[in-house]
Amino acid sequence: TSKSPANNLEKLAIKSALRPDFEYFESPSSRLQRSEQEIKQYTEEQFEILDALAANRRVLIEGPAGTGKTLIAIENARRASSEGKSTLLLCYNNTLAAWITTLTESDKNIHVSTLHSLMERYRDPNHRFKNFRRGTYWTDELPEVATLSAMSLDTPPYDCIVIDEAQDLIRENYLMFIDSILKEGLESGTWTMLGDFENQAIYTRDIDHMDILENQASFARVGIRDNCRNTPDICDYVSSITDLDPPYRKTRRQSNNHSP
Repeated sequence: TSKSPANNLEKLAIKSALRPDFEYFESPSSRLQRSEQEIKQYTEEQFEILDALAANRRVLIEGPAGTGKTLIAIENARRASSEGKSTLLLCYNNTLAAWITTLTESDKNIHVSTLHSLMERYRDPNHRFKNFRRGTYWTDELPEVATLSAMSLDTPPYDCIVIDEAQDLIRENYLMFIDSILKEGLESGTWTMLGDFENQAIYTRDIDHMDILENQASFARVGIRDNCRNTPDICDYVSSITDLDPPYRKTRRQSNNHSP
């Protein structure tokens, strides 16, 4: 008997038996879960920044979108909480605050809030605002009233404050309120701020963030430029249409061959 296929039909049959054709289907939920795990894995590398800056009580972390600032903020808050510190994690966006809350709600030492929601908690209910919920209410009147209310407390409620989206929250009157609720204040207290002051200062474009912050306290500044969230194709596309300068140093995710 012959040890070789007799004809092409037999060759095809052998090939099909050894390596049949198949299609791999990945459900949207599975793909999302895989992407989230990939992003989390890469972002954890950024936590080395927290280890390196453990000796600094006041730190400003700067980096463009996708560099893992929010997860660094969450990890920073968890570490402060593990030391028994009453920790406030502030941000600007309601949706972001809700998402962070789901990740930290089991930790009773961490309080997550948007800045404006927190200021409303301190608002004097008897105060008559001139522009209630309009015009200068959010940027001027509410911060002033909330600060006066917080200053009347026997002691500030927080040992540590972590601020994400700091580019939208560095205003002099906002910082006055934050100073009033932090033990030892902004000048001597424990805080971390994280933001993208180059590209995402939507509400404070005309403000000199560094000048305002440097008038409040001395602090360490750290830059991060490794993109942990997006694929190389997306990073290249974003860099090309936004003229990102300086560009991302590296992209930690692999390409998925999807065109942005």
